[in-house]
Amino acid sequence: MDDWSLLSEVNVLAKLPEQFNEWLESKKWTERRDALQALVNEMAKTPRLDSKVLAKDANINVCALAAKCITGLANGLQTKFAQFATLYIPVIFERFKEKKSILRDPLIECIDAIVLTVNLDMLVDDLSDCFNKPNPQIKLQACNFIYRVMKNHSQTSAPKKTIKALAPILVKFTADPDSEVREAACIGLGSIMRLTGDKVMNTFLGNLQEDKIKMKKICDSRDQATIEYNEEAKRKQESVSCGSVVLPG
Repeated sequence: MDDWSLLSEVNVLAKLPEQFNEWLESKKWTERRDALQALVNEMAKTPRLDSKVLAKDANINVCALAAKCITGLANGLQTKFAQFATLYIPVIFERFKEKKSILRDPLIECIDAIVLTVNLDMLVDDLSDCFNKPNPQIKLQACNFIYRVMKNHSQTSAPKKTIKALAPILVKFTADPDSEVREAACIGLGSIMRLTGDKVMNTFLGNLQEDKIKMKKICDSRDQATIEYNEEAKRKQESVSCGSVVLPG
């Protein structure tokens, strides 16, 4: 049993200002922002939440705070948040059209928190739809997302259904008109290759295997993902060792 499971659930909404709903529906974005900031502040004090998911907002400053709120909810509710994942994944990818870091960075943290609450293969249809969006910023973040997610998996826990559905899309992205998308696609494929092995990966790559420059990028990414995975596994092991208690015999 982990520390989180020992904590009592807290209804964060009950701790919010009386004006919270009024502010949230205000026509002034500053008041909507203040409402969300109040929620962020309460969640920062509360590791385990019993609350509802916050809806999206059009203003980029408010949306950034909304993303932080959803991140807090995902971290707090953990697997209980899984039922909301399919609602927010498409919204987050659509928001990736925005290049500004004030929104992009909270969105990245948000989607990374959400995928930890659910089996990735359960999201494959939603992810496929998102990955097929024509916007280059969405494509770029989709590739970066794949790298981050896949490098955290072992070969035994690899989401095979997701890999089968998304690897061909990333292969297509390696020929995208946008150079950043092409680069990110190679990096994403490298992270997948770490899990599938070269032989299986080659069935996805097809003629791409003949492109020495892109294949080098893919293989370099595979090696980097391996290093990062091993370092994280070592860190987790050391954390467990430091937290263990030796009882007297």
